[in-house]
Amino acid sequence: QTPRIAGVRIRHGFVLVALSQTGGVCVKDYAVVVLRVSGQQTEEGASPKKSDSASFSLPSSSLSDIQDGGCGMAELSLPFERFPSAESTQTHAFKIRASNAGGWSDWSLVFESSVVARQQGADQAQAALIKAIESRRIEKLARTLEEVQDIEFSDDCYVREATELLQQLRAARQVLTEAISARDPGPLNEALAAARAVELPDLGKAEALLKKLETVVSKLQKAKGIDPLRQALQVGVDTRLPSSILEPFRETLHRREAAQRALEEAMDIARVPSLVAA
Repeated sequence: QTPRIAGVRIRHGFVLVALSQTGGVCVKDYAVVVLRVSGQQTEEGASPKKSDSASFSLPSSSLSDIQDGGCGMAELSLPFERFPSAESTQTHAFKIRASNAGGWSDWSLVFESSVVARQQGADQAQAALIKAIESRRIEKLARTLEEVQDIEFSDDCYVREATELLQQLRAARQVLTEAISARDPGPLNEALAAARAVELPDLGKAEALLKKLETVVSKLQKAKGIDPLRQALQVGVDTRLPSSILEPFRETLHRREAAQRALEEAMDIARVPSLVAA
């Protein structure tokens, strides 16, 4: 039976090659050939363009089922340091065959993966992660974290920092988005303060909105008399201030209008005796 490669991953300095078919139950040895591929990817089963290669001979006892978040298939462990070096944009092509009492099987279909090349570019990946952290941009940070998720760093402090920062930035942006929609200066001011604390970028529009809303509220608070308050209320409506802010000023306007009507009625009543006496 010809073995079949199902996947490749990195774990603790080893390249783990998962086999969906192991070559049968009486396998004695495995032979694995790894080639660095240049140019376009090869079609399945075709011979890749060879730039550099490494060969591995392994006894069947090397096949293990490692339960540490892997694929659940049997895996062969290959030393990472023996792999041909590659650019992060290149791939490695794997093929394998198995031997038993009857001899060697055919070579498996070629399996290409960029996992090893990305791990070899760990320094560049770490530098990209640091830049993403410094940018504070959610989309860039999320994309970079996804790109480096299968890379093992000697120190994962930057991965932890980036993951925590991404959560903080997303939470701050969510709160800020809701505050912008609500258009209440108080919560918006608090949301902006939280966003500044985590250095969320592009706060200009939110800051401009807060200034505009605070100006409208200030005019409402300072409005004297009926007409200035009525005009300030109309501006508040046009600015889409929440009803929780506008309602107290509407009540104030109603009281002022009622007081004005009562005053006018009292003045009218006071004029009637004068007319009768005349």
